[in-house]
Amino acid sequence: MEKDIINLIINGSISTILGVTVIILCYKSLQLFFDSRLESKKTELLKDIEIYKIELEKEKDAFMVKIEQDKQKFQSELERQLTEHSILFNSLNSERFKLCNELFGVLVNIL
Repeated sequence: MEKDIINLIINGSISTILGVTVIILCYKSLQLFFDSRLESKKTELLKDIEIYKIELEKEKDAFMVKIEQDKQKFQSELERQLTEHSILFNSLNSERFKLCNELFGVLVNIL
């Protein structure tokens, strides 16, 4: 394309040269316009990405706090149930011990 333009300029008339010049100027103007538009859009999108990253980080932090709260809640509930079962198991062992003593006493008296 550049060779064709150079040949037109060398071999062409004034109107051809002016036409090619106008086309080149329009092309460069459009290129500059779209390059600047693309650059501004790129900058805008980069800002949006940064804002999204910050919001995502805030959501992650809030989620981690919620997870930690739930973990502590479940852990305390588990400890409560463990204590409850330990007390129940100890009382059952105590009752079993008493029954074994009574049974052993009855067996000793029988024999």
